[in-house]
Amino acid sequence: MSAILGDWLVQGCMKVGDLPEDRHPGLDIRQRLEAAYDDAQFKVRMWPGGMKFKHTLWWSEKKATHRYSAAYYMNLDPWRGPALFAGITVEKGFEDREVAERRAQQLKEPVDQLLLGKTWDWHGALKSLPTLGLALQDASRLLERELYCWVEFGKEEADSRYFVVRPDALYERGKFKPIRWSEVSDFASQPRKRKWGTLSVVRAFALNECTPELDVSAVMNAFQALREVRDIWRGLVPATEAAKQGDPTQRGTGQRTA
Repeated sequence: MSAILGDWLVQGCMKVGDLPEDRHPGLDIRQRLEAAYDDAQFKVRMWPGGMKFKHTLWWSEKKATHRYSAAYYMNLDPWRGPALFAGITVEKGFEDREVAERRAQQLKEPVDQLLLGKTWDWHGALKSLPTLGLALQDASRLLERELYCWVEFGKEEADSRYFVVRPDALYERGKFKPIRWSEVSDFASQPRKRKWGTLSVVRAFALNECTPELDVSAVMNAFQALREVRDIWRGLVPATEAAKQGDPTQRGTGQRTA
């Protein structure tokens, strides 16, 4: 049985090279996802690569068009916590070909894996946000935890915004007035041709939850709660009735109606 160790959060990395193979959380979660998706094959992408420790893992279907499609995601971050963040994420490629070519050369990847195209999941994710707010709020209710929504394009303050998802509504971090989900997609849609971007919705596990260790089934619970939204981003399923109800803050109360 695989687990997340509390020591990893303090160190900010998973020392997977020190574990027997049957204790690797990345492989364990991949197998669990494949079972949840009727044995569809998943791949694990890790950062950094080629080393015995990792701090970020992504899981996505092997059949995905490119490696930066909407994915399940886990990150050990000593700066924001220390905490383990588990949820869903989707990435935006470069829109400037020169930048994409330069980065592709550095990473030894095909340029079309880094140059934002019409088929990238990023577009579907941004389009869906104004109508998927209730589904994400339901995930917060199911997990009985706040969720965090991050939109990041770089290290400058103006390049990122951070939100809190609660069962009743969406809030900007540190503020108390509900906002529309369209604010997230509007910010994320602003032209940034030379910048890479990420949109993530995650559940945070604090150090005490992972001490001495946290079974990966808790991570899978977070993934399951967010599966509907992630699958819509991937284009695997159509929008649900919950998503079609629209943004609750547009009705003035921020509350979901029965």
